[in-house]
Order: sequence, then structure tokens, then C-alpha cells
Amino acid sequence: MSRTGARPRSGTGRCECKLTQPALGETLAHRVGVSERVSGTVTFMFTDIEGSTSLLKTLGRDRYGELLSDHQRLLRDVFAAHRGEEIETQGDAFFAAFHSAADAISAATAAQRALAAHAWPDSTEVRVRIGVHSGEAAAAGETYLGLSVHRAARIGAAGHGGQVLLSSSTRELVEDDLPDGVSLRDLGSYRVKDIDRPERLSQLVIEGLPSAFPPLKAAAVVDRDRRADPDERHYWLVSGLISNGLVVPFLGAGATLCDRPPEAGWEPGRYLPNGGELARLLSERSRYPDPADGNLLRISQYVDAMLGAGRLYGYLRTVFNLDYPPNSLHRFLASLPPFLRECGLPQQLIVTTNYDDLLERAFAAAGEPYDVVWYEAKKGSLRGRLLHRPPSGEPVPIELPNKYTELSLDERPVVLKLHGAVDRTDPKRDSYVITEDNYIEYLSVGDIGPQIPMTLRERMADSHFLFLGFNMRDWNLRVMLNRIWGEQQLDLKSWAVQPAPDDAGAYEIEQTLWRHRGDIDLLYAPLNEYVGRLAAELPSPPTKVES
Repeated sequence: MSRTGARPRSGTGRCECKLTQPALGETLAHRVGVSERVSGTVTFMFTDIEGSTSLLKTLGRDRYGELLSDHQRLLRDVFAAHRGEEIETQGDAFFAAFHSAADAISAATAAQRALAAHAWPDSTEVRVRIGVHSGEAAAAGETYLGLSVHRAARIGAAGHGGQVLLSSSTRELVEDDLPDGVSLRDLGSYRVKDIDRPERLSQLVIEGLPSAFPPLKAAAVVDRDRRADPDERHYWLVSGLISNGLVVPFLGAGATLCDRPPEAGWEPGRYLPNGGELARLLSERSRYPDPADGNLLRISQYVDAMLGAGRLYGYLRTVFNLDYPPNSLHRFLASLPPFLRECGLPQQLIVTTNYDDLLERAFAAAGEPYDVVWYEAKKGSLRGRLLHRPPSGEPVPIELPNKYTELSLDERPVVLKLHGAVDRTDPKRDSYVITEDNYIEYLSVGDIGPQIPMTLRERMADSHFLFLGFNMRDWNLRVMLNRIWGEQQLDLKSWAVQPAPDDAGAYEIEQTLWRHRGDIDLLYAPLNEYVGRLAAELPSPPTKVES
């Protein structure tokens, strides 16, 4: 929405706003003033109902009129209770000004709570987005003019119904004086419409109300000051959490390339292939008709369709059944069990989407027993289920995840392999989520979270995550994350570490997609250097803290 200013009516002291709203093209529906005019540094607020046109169509004019009247009454009561000056209303939108940023945030919190608690016609859900920005009230004669007004409006327009967005200037004024049950979530920097300078945005997290929303309707930008390599404090903090058993490492495809020099390629028995190299191998062996195509899922689907799943699995086994040495990341994780055991702490849960068994080989080399749980992708009665292989014994399907008691993180680490695994002892037990059909199946059976044994789910719910070697631009990764968490965001601070991408557009995409998953900091560092620093910072002996 584009509102440009507020003007007192001559000789009355009342406030009237000159509003430009091309998207609606309506005349002003309501103007109201107050006796005390806000001046100096002003906190502006813009609100509007998300999906108001759909509500009008659904409810009809009369019922929607009742809804709109209730909405306006609720917001005006909130403004009045928090020293807010209603500058203008147009349809379902309000423009207000506040004496202080704290007043505005208290009003936004009260508004969202009141809207959520109200009984709307026909049990309709009314979701209001709110944008807040603090700046100088630029007086031009009798009018509120200037970029501060525009910025507040554009911030509001970037959000979603039920969401409260704050500018960086408002955050600085309120972060030490928030209402009870309210916290702030840093969303990163964005370029909002028609405003040249990027704005660092935060979201109010209001206890008892939804806090997970889709990506903002604005372009994320790289915050150069915050995009530095992980600093000393980060390594100190994360290593301390790891030493207390409070981090779940989540390994992606890049984790297998941790120690591989940039100029090196796939070398059987020494360096595992990346996705492009594996796609080329399958393409060559199957005589794929388009040698220039590097899409692993599409080529795998072709092999499966033309030659059969058995042939595809045979090709993959020739790659993953070789004796590749574990890299520094695998060795680091395998070094932690004695450390945790000595401190009386639970062992690790490590989640991975990799097919290889380098992590397991690292545990074996360290003399540490472990459990493996993996996803079965092959056709058959177990397809779509999780299987458990204990340190000694045959794999067993996990029939009742909520009652499964054969996994104990108090005794030994667990490796959870969400995309299948190679089985050294029996090729018939190999499992790979790799074809297009596999991913369709992955999507069609619903969330995989309920299939994960309760012991592991509880650990995941109470842990920080450290995503290593992922590229969020890969849609198959987003499929997997949605299978585990759906639209739910992670509750605890987490981190994603990956090499810096080559272009600014990639930065924007990565930041936006990671932020959508929750409070996740995206950090750029070579993985082998990152692991080395973590290992160097690991405290000895660690001090157990309450989670």
C-alpha cells in the first residue's frame, strides 16, 4: 500500500491523511483525529486484512460489513489504549502513529491477540498483517511526508496475515523493553518495494499465536556486514553446545566432499562423486539420450524405466561399495562418543541424506558401536518405512515408532539416514531415494516425522541443528525438510554452513529459504576449515548444562 501523508484539518487540530492507494482506488471511508498531535520521532503503523476480497466474496456484503465493523472497533480500542493516533482508515486498512515505539509494539501485540480471540462471523479467520517503523515525522506544512511513512507501509505490505514486522530502527528502540510473552526474530535484510536502502526486518513472536509464516513478499539481500566467516563467538558457542549433547548434525551431499580439493574430481576409492559426477556416470552407462543433461533425478528415472531398478541399484553399488576413507568431518563426529560418555551425557543423533557409509566406517575405526536407521525406498511391503540395524544383528522394520524401545542414545550414537543407505553385507538391502518417482513417493506418503522413533523425535525437538553440506536451492532438500517438519519452523537457534555461492542472486535465495525454516543463521565457510575450528574449540572437560 502507498500512503503519503497526514494533514490536520485547518483550525481543528484534528488529523486527516492524504492517502494514495492505486491498488484499491477508493475514496477515504473514515477519518479521525486526536487532541494531541504526535511529533518528533514517530512510530508509524500500517495494518490491513489479508485476503479481504475473498472474505467479502465468501461472507457477502452484509456479513462482511459486520466483520469489518468489528475489526475496526477492535483496532481503534487498541490504538486508544496505547496512545495511538489514528491517522486514516480506508476499507480494511489503518494508518496510525504512536508516541513511542514501545507503545506501537504493545498495540501490535494487543491487536493480534484481540483479533485471534474474537468470534468472527461464520467462524471466519481474520488475519491482519502489521508493519511498524520508527523515524522522524517530517513536517511539510501541515502534512506527514517522507520516506519514513512509505517505509512503514512497504514493511507492512511485505508480511502475511497474523504477522507483525518491525524495521531495524523500531527494533533498536524496543528490544530491551518488550511486552510479556513477546520476543523478536531476526529475519534478515530485505529490499522492500520502492525503497532504495535495504531494511533489516524483525518479526514479533507472540506467545500463543502462530509464528511460522511463508517467505516475506520482498527480495532478501546479502547483509555484507553479517555475512563474514563464522567468528570466534560462533565456534565457542556451537562447540560448547556440541560438548553438552545439545546439537544434532544434519549432513548433506556436500559433507562427503569435505576434504576433497576443489580441483579434484571423483576418484573411486578415494573421493566420492558429487551429484553431477554421479549423473554423468549413470548417463554414460545407460546410454542416456542427452549427454549434456546433468539432472541426477531425471537420469536415474531413465535408468529405472529403461533398464529396471535392479540395474540402477547395481550401478550405484559399484560407486558406494568401495572403500572410501572417512573425511575430517566423519572422524570428528566419531571422536565424540568417549567425550560425551566421560561427562555422563547422551550420545549423538546424526541425521544425513547421504547413501554412503563413511560415517559408520569412522565409528567402526574409532571402536565405537552405533545404530543405523534408514528409509526403505524399494518397492515391496517395507517401502516408505524405516528400518533399524543394531550394532550386531539383522535389520528390523520399525513397526510402532511411538513404542519402539530398541534405540538408546544413552548407550550409543544413532545415524538416521533419510534417503536410504548402501548395505555392505547384502546388496538386496541397498536403498536409494534418487529417482523422480522416489521423490513423488516421498511426497505422497505424508510427513516422515511420525515414522521416526519417539526417542529420536524427542532429541530432535530439544536440539539445535547444524546443517552441513546442504544447498537449499535444491528442491529435493526442501522436500525432505518438509517431510520431517511440514510448515513448522525450528524452535531453537540453528546454523547452516556451506561454501559461499558465486552470485548475489544465490545469496538472496539461500537466505530466504533458510529463514523460512526458522531461526537459522546461514554461514559461509569451507567445511574442512569449519570442522577444524570446531574441533579446536571443543572444551575439555565440558560442563554439563540444563537444556
